[in-house]
Amino acid sequence: MPQQTVSGVHSIKSGSHAILGMNIGMSIGMLYAFWADFNNLGKFISYLFLGLLVGFCIGSFIRRKISNASIEFLEEMKPETDQIKNYLMETIHIDHSDPAIIEKTKEVIAPIDEALQKNYSEYLDGISLFQEQYAQMVMMTEKELANLRKEWEKEHADIMPKTKKECEKYWEHVETGFQQWQKDAAKAVFTFVRDEISHSFDIGADVVTVKASEVLKEKTGICHAKANLLAAMLRSIGIPCGICFEYLHFSRRENAYCLHAFNAIYLDMEWIFVDARGNKDGVDAQFEAEGEPKLAFLPDEKRGEYFVNGIFVAPHEETMQCLEESNTIEEVMDTLPYGDGSLVERMQPHYEEV
Repeated sequence: MPQQTVSGVHSIKSGSHAILGMNIGMSIGMLYAFWADFNNLGKFISYLFLGLLVGFCIGSFIRRKISNASIEFLEEMKPETDQIKNYLMETIHIDHSDPAIIEKTKEVIAPIDEALQKNYSEYLDGISLFQEQYAQMVMMTEKELANLRKEWEKEHADIMPKTKKECEKYWEHVETGFQQWQKDAAKAVFTFVRDEISHSFDIGADVVTVKASEVLKEKTGICHAKANLLAAMLRSIGIPCGICFEYLHFSRRENAYCLHAFNAIYLDMEWIFVDARGNKDGVDAQFEAEGEPKLAFLPDEKRGEYFVNGIFVAPHEETMQCLEESNTIEEVMDTLPYGDGSLVERMQPHYEEV
C-alpha cells in the first residue's frame, strides 16, 4: 500500500485539479486566438474567451475523472481499512480497559507526551482529535473528513486561525505532531514489553500468564502472552494493533511445529510488524517503522516454516486454552498446540467481536 498521510488519505486535492482545468482552458484559448484573424481585434478577443470557456469545461471534466479514480482507489483500499476499528476493541485476553494497563501505558509514554506538549503546544487540541478518532478517520471519505474538520473548527473557533491558508497550516502541524507522537509512543510501548517483560521460557518462570493484565502483573509471558500485552497497551491509547503468527519448527520435539506470535501496528496508514518476544543470543528484534521488519525469527521454507496469512484481532484460541489449563511452564512446553503442517491451514483473518 502506498504511504499516505492521515488527513490526506482521502484527499482529492481539488484545488490542484481546478488549476489544471484553468491551465488547459488558457492553453486552448490561446490556440483559438492564434487561429483567429489577428487584424480583427473583436474576433481575436471572442475566440480567446470562447477558448477559455471550452478549455475550462474540459479541465473540469478531467478533474471529475481524476476524482472518481481516486474514489475508486479508496474503495479498493477499504478491505484493508474498514476493519481498523476492530483492532482497537477489547477481547477476553486483550483486556486493555484494565486500570493497571491504562496506568502503565501512561507511565511508559509520559516522556513522549511531554515532548509533544513542548514541541506542539499550539496544536494539542487538534492532535487530540486525531488521537481519539484515528481509527474512524482512516475510514472516512474526503467529504466526511472535511465535515469533521469543519465542525471541529466551529467548536474551537477561539483557537483556530482566521484565514483558510493559516487553517491548512494548522492541520499540517497537527498531522505532523500526531504522526510523530504515534510512532514514538508505539516504539516506547514495544520497547517496554520486549525488554521489561521476560519471556517465560528464557527465565524458567514459575507462573503461567495468559491475559494482558496477568502478563503485566507477573512481568513474564510467552510470545503469545506478550503479544496480548503489547496489543492491549497500544489499543488503550487508540493505536490499532493486531496479532500475527509464524509457523516454526519447535526444537523441543522432533519434526514438530508450533505457532510463534508477534504484532502488527497500524501507523501512518500502514501496517508495520514488530516482535516483542524479548532479545537474547541469536535474537535481535527491533522496532522498524520504515523498511523491512526486524523480527525475532524468519521462517525457513526448507524446514516447512512460514508466516500465517493475516493480521488477527484476537490471539490463537487453542494456545490460549493451553496456557489457561497449564500450571507450569513445563506443562506449557509439553502441551502447546503442535502440528505436522496442517495446524493453521484453516486460520484466516477474523474481525468478529470476541
